[in-house]
Parts: sequence; structure tokens; C-alpha cells
Amino acid sequence: NASVIRETTKVFSYQPGKSLLILNTFVMEPAKANLTQRVGYFGANNGIYVEQVGNTINFVERSIVTGNVVETRVSQTDWNIDTLLGETESSPSQQTLDLTKAQIFWMDVEWLGLGTVRCGFVIDGKLVHCHSFHHANYITSTYIQTASLPVRYEIFNTGTTSSNSTLKQVCSSIVSEGGYELRGAQQAIGTPVESPKDLGGTPGI
Repeated sequence: NASVIRETTKVFSYQPGKSLLILNTFVMEPAKANLTQRVGYFGANNGIYVEQVGNTINFVERSIVTGNVVETRVSQTDWNIDTLLGETESSPSQQTLDLTKAQIFWMDVEWLGLGTVRCGFVIDGKLVHCHSFHHANYITSTYIQTASLPVRYEIFNTGTTSSNSTLKQVCSSIVSEGGYELRGAQQAIGTPVESPKDLGGTPGI
């Protein structure tokens, strides 16, 4: 049950009608029993990420819309655009995905509550589209609770592993496609205090 989670303290603002392009770069540990690695745009309750569990690679959609966290996993062999399994009919690019090599994982999030999420990898300078999560005309509610989410990398053991493991985090970028108009204070939780201030009043209040 050893784990490391790195998650941004801020979430990245979604504005209605403007899709988000998320880019995450990383190098994963070679697959091994009882090891899970995840990279993406997600928090504890909602989001999209790529994961490797043992020898299985999945795209995952996490949602708490029902009141409970539900994770929809699509394994690599079932990706509906390009499986990246090399020279096979299910892989139009004819590329073979190797997560132990440096990867640029991208996703295009169309929220509006009901939009499509496209996932893939940048290989040889090309955005290879691997899988789409479609929602409009298929569901009766929103697919995730919010599209304003953090960037997150995590690695953890579900049991004893054969050796120590390392997930290398490199860089991330979140782009509002169509521009971004800042409204209100970006930091709204607290205000930096440059010098001590006496608030007065009754102690304990």
C-alpha cells in the first residue's frame, strides 16, 4: 500500500463552450504485478487519466455524478480509434505504445456537461487519437461533476512488488481552446499576509 500522489493545489478553470487541451509528459515504470501508475487531469472524484495496472493499459473516466465514485475503464485492446498495438488492423498509425519511454499524453475535454473526451499520444510530432468517450445522446446526466480539475500523477502498490518503482513526472500544460477570460480573483481561498495584523475583537472568535 505504499503510494505517492502529486496533485496541483489549484484547479484549472473551465469556461462554457471552450474545450480544454491537456498535455502530460512522463515516463512510467516497467509493468509489474501489484503496481498501478496514473497520469492525467483528475482528482479524487472526477477526471480522465491513463493508467497502467500490471500489464494492462487503460483510459479511465472517473465520476461522482451518481453520488459514488464510478470509474469507467477502457483497456488498450478496446480503444475505439487506434490501439497503438503496432502492425494490426486496430492501429491505423501502426505505432506501438511503450510507456517506459518518454510519452506525451494528450486529451481534449469538451465538457458542457455532456461533451466528448478524446485521448491519445503525441508520436513523431503527430497527435495520435486513440479513444473517444462519447456522452451526448447516450447518458441522462453530466458525465463528470466539473471540468475544473487538477493535474495529477500517482503511483501505488496494491501488494508486494518485485522491486522499487519510479514514475517520472516531466511537464504538464492545460490550454483553454478559444482563449480564456479571467473573471474574478484567481486565488479566492486566502490572502497573503505581509505583516502581522491585530484583528481585535473577542479572543476565540
